Amino acid sequence: MPGQDATPSWSGYIFQGEVALCKAIETINQLDNVEDEFCLQLEQDEDFSIKTDSLDVFQVKAYLSKDSDKLSKYKNVIEEIINKYYYSKSSFPNPFDKRKKINIYSLEKRKKPIKSCLITHANIGDYDDNLNSFLERFNSINFDFYKTIHGEYCLDNINTRLNKTIKEYLNDDDLSEDDINYRRMYCCQKVCDYIKNRHLDPGFTKKIPFSDIEDWLKKQDVTFVDSAWFYIERLFTNAIIKDLKRLDVNVLENREKYERLETCLGYIEKLEKDQFKMLIERIAPHKDSNFKNKESSFGYIESSIVENIVNEAIMGIKNTSIDYSEFNYLNTANKYQISTINEKPKAKQEIIEIIKTKDITDTDYFITEHLDISKDDIEKRAPSIMDYDIVDEEENEGQDKINKSKRFGFKNIENAINELNK
Repeated sequence: MPGQDATPSWSGYIFQGEVALCKAIETINQLDNVEDEFCLQLEQDEDFSIKTDSLDVFQVKAYLSKDSDKLSKYKNVIEEIINKYYYSKSSFPNPFDKRKKINIYSLEKRKKPIKSCLITHANIGDYDDNLNSFLERFNSINFDFYKTIHGEYCLDNINTRLNKTIKEYLNDDDLSEDDINYRRMYCCQKVCDYIKNRHLDPGFTKKIPFSDIEDWLKKQDVTFVDSAWFYIERLFTNAIIKDLKRLDVNVLENREKYERLETCLGYIEKLEKDQFKMLIERIAPHKDSNFKNKESSFGYIESSIVENIVNEAIMGIKNTSIDYSEFNYLNTANKYQISTINEKPKAKQEIIEIIKTKDITDTDYFITEHLDISKDDIEKRAPSIMDYDIVDEEENEGQDKINKSKRFGFKNIENAINELNK
């Protein structure tokens, strides 16, 4: 409903992992000596925690709705963190639902409070360091044990911040910008994979010794190809985030678009690397995904094309359900496959020749940015696209040739939306 809170359910696994890694390396840079037990703990105490001589716990929030710069958005989160780590807590099973617990917080602080921190992507314009607008229980604490870091670790600056932190650790003037970028992506891929595994398996926990992170950073043979799919995943999710951030959810139509994009983003971030690769290969059938170097992977997915085709399809098609495992729509007559094909009509013959080499047996129409070509026209332009098996006429008298593949066509995004919404 208009005016209703639009807090995303999106967990932001990639951003959460990047922030956790950045805080860990920043901590390493401040240490005189890295002890064996010093580590980054993922999804054990809040989103992550850092164990050195003491324990620091962190929760990361990357709300995307337009009220994410207001303290009211985070009030309940801040109170919960302070209750949990500054005061003592008792938990017991809910008598009406044994799967849940009832928490009771003491009025007395812990004997040994735990340092806790909320990190927000957005800068909170009305934030008060002393929490004067909160109940006395929360603003009378020792603020050595709680802080909010807001607007410092952002979706837009986390890469730059990580690069700076990594460069400071390595302290090697001979390292190129590419060397730093490769190491950043390699380390982020490691951390994000651990976080995803935790959400796939609630029993999975992971402690990453600081010594392991140092080994990652010092690894000599890291190349772009090692983390190319992480780069593509981040680019892909950021393109979806860009449209989420611009939608005003107080408009009902925008809220519906927001929810469809949000669901898509949540699905993408839960995919394992191989699953993500298969999905992107499906929506980019005209591209070669066998990366041999940095140049061959750049341009495989472009942010503007994701916005102009993928996001437009997801936001615009509302009367036919999308299959998020393959990014396609099935109506009573045809299957429409979302794609990132954006070439102008002059390039259509080349695209046809490339796609016909792929497994497209279950696709009737590729949703594109510009191309709109019927199945009949495709067959006229490239008759070899129809791949036939000739049956043995003596054993199969009267049978026609067996069509192994399927005729397909192209629909531009506007026509696809109109057809599927009818």
